[in-house]
Amino acid sequence: MNIRNAKLTDSDDILYWRNNITTRVMSINNNIINQKEHDIWFNSALVDANCFIYIGVKNDVKLGIVKFDCDFNIMETEVSINVNPKVRGQGVSFDLLSLSIKKISYLNFNLFKATIKKSNNLSKKIFVKCGFKFDYSDKELEFYTLNNK
Repeated sequence: MNIRNAKLTDSDDILYWRNNITTRVMSINNNIINQKEHDIWFNSALVDANCFIYIGVKNDVKLGIVKFDCDFNIMETEVSINVNPKVRGQGVSFDLLSLSIKKISYLNFNLFKATIKKSNNLSKKIFVKCGFKFDYSDKELEFYTLNNK
């Protein structure tokens, strides 16, 4: 699997993946995102120095997205992942997440954070497999961290 920076031509795929019913059920925000809303977000994210979006690709198939929302003041980043619905269940999540973390590791973050719905057992399993530890939970969410120091 190759991990590359997202580009404008990925926009429609990312919107399609985001609006997939399974994605929406597992997302913190489960609303359908319209094209205009997505375009505004994606165009600004691509130029935001605090946001890194990676796409996993294998054999010319886009496998999914990993997004890092960075706070450089405290050297922490929030990580989220979404797998292309067409390749779910094919075991790509671990490589997608771990290789994306490896790609961004040159920035030397102290802490990686993930916020996951309590019902999203597959995401919790993948993040734990990548070294994240359960930190705490609230009514609907669980919070995981990966200490990089």
